[in-house]
Amino acid sequence: MKSTFLLILIFASSGLFAKSLNLEVSSTIKSNKQVENINSKLRVELNKEFTLPSKKSKILMRVEELKGLSRGPGGERPVLVSAEIYHIYKGEKELVSKPHIITHLGKEASFSTTDYEGREVKLTVKPLLIE
Repeated sequence: MKSTFLLILIFASSGLFAKSLNLEVSSTIKSNKQVENINSKLRVELNKEFTLPSKKSKILMRVEELKGLSRGPGGERPVLVSAEIYHIYKGEKELVSKPHIITHLGKEASFSTTDYEGREVKLTVKPLLIE
């Protein structure tokens, strides 16, 4: 029993268990007079790419904990949220935007852009608890 507990303690302290967090994401993509809204609450692993569910787009995201940057006024840890947003048309995907947003846990951050073809993208994220 003691040896099992010791092994668990060693693995936990070595960082082999992936950290995860809760993430609220909303995105609006306007293209060719079509609008796609995505609202999701997800549990994701830090430093691991994941895909948001979407019909007309492909949105790849990744969240990283930023060490070495100052914490927020309430001690909130900073995180970097990266995304790759692709428009899918006739089976082909084309990169629309590749935003990177720095925010703190519990704080909402937004990004919006319009590309050369008039496609608009708005991405809002709110990272919550890191476990």
